[in-house]
Amino acid sequence: LIRQDASFAILGLVQSNPQISIAEISRALGVSNGMAHYVTRNLIDKGSIKIKNFSANPNKRNYSYILTPTGLSEKMKLTSLTRSYPH
Repeated sequence: LIRQDASFAILGLVQSNPQISIAEISRALGVSNGMAHYVTRNLIDKGSIKIKNFSANPNKRNYSYILTPTGLSEKMKLTSLTRSYPH
C-alpha cells in the first residue's frame, strides 16, 4: 500500500467513522499501527484532518478525527486520480 493510497483510504475511513482508532485504521488497511499513525499524523500536519478531544469525557484518550475542507478537497483529488488509472 503506497502512502497516497493509504492517505486516500484514511480520509475515507475518517469521513465515514470519525471515532475510528489508529488500531482500527491499521486493521482496515492491513498495515502496522506505526504506519497508520504516520500517515494519519501526516494528514493532520497538512491540515486534512483535525482532532477533536472530548474534554467532558473522563477518558481523555477518546477523540475523533474531523475531515477538514482541505481534507475533503484532497480526497476528491485522489478519487479523480485513482479513477484515471487503468485497472
